[in-house]
Parts: sequence; structure tokens; C-alpha cells
Amino acid sequence: MYVPKWVLLLPVVAAVALMWKEFPALTRYIKITRM
Repeated sequence: MYVPKWVLLLPVVAAVALMWKEFPALTRYIKITRM
């Protein structure tokens, strides 16, 4: 069964998009935990 390369990239792209959307909240969380 042949799987195109872009199909494997879809979960990665979705994860990056989710991280990018949550990035401000993530940085705020890191700042709080470092203090």
C-alpha cells in the first residue's frame, strides 16, 4: 500500500497549526511557571 508523502505531513501540519494558535497561552504559562 503506497502512502503519499503529504499524507504523512498532515498530522505534523495540524500539530504545528495547533501549537501556533496556542503559542501565546503557552508562553504565558512558561513565564508563570518560571517565576
